[in-house]
Amino acid sequence: MTPATVDPRLDTILDGRFRLVARLGAGGMGVVYRAVQLSVGREVALKVMNRRPGELAHEATHEANNERFLREARLASRLSHPAIVTTYDCGRTAAGELWIAMEQLDGRSLRDLLEDIGPLPLARALAIAEQVAAALASAHDAGVIHRDVKPSNVMVQGSDRAKLLDFGLARAGDDDSLTRSGVVCGTPAYLAPEVALGCPADQRSDVYGLGLLLHEMITGVHPFAAATPEARVSRTLNEPPPRLTTVPDAVAEVVQRLLARAPADRCPSAAVAQHWIAALRAGRSPAPHRRPRRPLHVPWRALGGAALVAVSAAVVLWVVHRPGATATVYRGSYTTSGNESCSRGRVWMRLDGDHLVGSAISDAGQVSESVGTYRPTGAVFGVFTIGEHPVGSFEGELHGGRARGTVSDHVYRCSGTFDLSAEP
Repeated sequence: MTPATVDPRLDTILDGRFRLVARLGAGGMGVVYRAVQLSVGREVALKVMNRRPGELAHEATHEANNERFLREARLASRLSHPAIVTTYDCGRTAAGELWIAMEQLDGRSLRDLLEDIGPLPLARALAIAEQVAAALASAHDAGVIHRDVKPSNVMVQGSDRAKLLDFGLARAGDDDSLTRSGVVCGTPAYLAPEVALGCPADQRSDVYGLGLLLHEMITGVHPFAAATPEARVSRTLNEPPPRLTTVPDAVAEVVQRLLARAPADRCPSAAVAQHWIAALRAGRSPAPHRRPRRPLHVPWRALGGAALVAVSAAVVLWVVHRPGATATVYRGSYTTSGNESCSRGRVWMRLDGDHLVGSAISDAGQVSESVGTYRPTGAVFGVFTIGEHPVGSFEGELHGGRARGTVSDHVYRCSGTFDLSAEP
């Protein structure tokens, strides 16, 4: 860290309890520090929530982020397992900053490990996968769905001891507050197909993430590698997972079952997945029963034809339209100006007859749905909403495969332009 980028918080005391020693990293919700808990002299990883630019002008956004941060603390505190990072405490400073104190881990993420050395030996990959499966099974037993199983959320310590991290997108099994109206959270590359289509995540969605993890550890690459997140999601939805050919058939079959597109064809639980992987490590074949293949059921009426996916850091959205529909998909960008809270982002829309449906995401991560109307004269107009609340509007013209016009942000009182092109 150069002098110009030294964190001013370092060597300060937070909430009268923690001395901040070093900055470990930053994510979509906050900054993580190595800290010392003064009362007991214990080193901890302290996650301190960020207040993003513009939240002061939109208190509802700030409160929603507060709730998500606290949800992580509440859910993580319910979990106790050797392969899950331990949460010690959480609180709020006098200035209103939220924090979570967690177990300090020395190691490296599975993502960094794969980027440095590539594919892992099969025995090593299975050992890590079994620990992650055990962690997920324990979380599921406690009623918690992780929803973001990926290499960067697995820490590998000495002797390949694995720890599952970051329950910031997790939800309790009886809490659907983050999955209403077809809006779902996760990293596009590691979403189960049904979640990418807007269906609620369940245990089998985490099992799919485990399958992606195991496949990537064995091969060194994502099974649906593509140039863009949208293309990767398209492959996930439309192609069967590639079968592994460099491992024993029993291993290849287990990975196929973990990655089955239809949840009903997938390994039914993380506990079963752990049993299968343990059998493979012992040199036995678990012989998982394969159900007959069936098409993936998509609740189009509930989704309204759109699937929205939000990511903690780099967020990508796309529109999924009904097979056979005579619709045109437009995608592009928008920019706004007028005050420091305004920004740019991406827009996707589907034109079906005279009806427009789509979504938008700002670079800061604010997600909204778009609904509008097309007139035979070429005019288009509509609104952006978050839940039931209008947050912006747009109007313009559609000609020659291009949709262009103006966009207004009603929350931050700024305006700009949008420019979309029809997909071939």
